[in-house]
Amino acid sequence: MKFKMHKTLVCFVLVAYVCCQSLTSDEKNNIVEKHNIIRTGINIFPSIPLMAWDVTLEEFANRYASSCPNTTTSNLPLNPNRKLSDGTTVGQQIFSSTDNFDPVEGVDNWASSSAHYNYANNTCEQNKSCGTYTQIVWRRSTRIGCARVNCLGYFFSYNLLCNYVEVGNVIGKKPY
Repeated sequence: MKFKMHKTLVCFVLVAYVCCQSLTSDEKNNIVEKHNIIRTGINIFPSIPLMAWDVTLEEFANRYASSCPNTTTSNLPLNPNRKLSDGTTVGQQIFSSTDNFDPVEGVDNWASSSAHYNYANNTCEQNKSCGTYTQIVWRRSTRIGCARVNCLGYFFSYNLLCNYVEVGNVIGKKPY
């Protein structure tokens, strides 16, 4: 009886540390739709292909994000091993917050870095980042899968992690 109670307590503590908040079907659709709105908003020919949800990328995101790796950062860090079992490298983005949020807010945040991107020069403004935007519009990235977790050990405990195939932000290449 004593052993059983101890085992239950350990399981409870582990569940309390990582609170998985699975994305609903609507949230997954909204993430894809938001990406596609941004991608189709770029008036080029041929147009950038549409994104589609990928369950393998979602599962890969869930496995890493739900591990809530112990780091010195205040939020979920990028996965240092971004290779699928078949060797494919994935692009990855993370949005973190102290409060729970609608996943589309994360995509909006990433897209807002478009203000710092200069397509003609393929550069970001000095001291600004724009890689989150260029990953969203990367022409060869056509699949996405995301996970949402609450890592209670981090200051920014609510995290949205999205994986992309094909990986974007290749140095020296324009996104489209």
